[in-house]
Amino acid sequence: MGFFSWFTGEPTINDLKIRIEECKRNIEAEKNNLARTKESKIKYQIEGCRKNIAALRREIARHREDIKRLKGK
Repeated sequence: MGFFSWFTGEPTINDLKIRIEECKRNIEAEKNNLARTKESKIKYQIEGCRKNIAALRREIARHREDIKRLKGK
């Protein structure tokens, strides 16, 4: 089969095995990239939430000050 495959220009079984291993490595690399991307996206979302929480806390503090001022009048 090997000589026939070489003679006809078709990939040999070993060629196909090598391609399969390359595909497996590529799949693992893509999984790792996806995991890093998701982790980065989640970190970005968490940072956005933290900024929103900080802004809300500032807004609450302003309202409390307004309430104190109104009670004092």
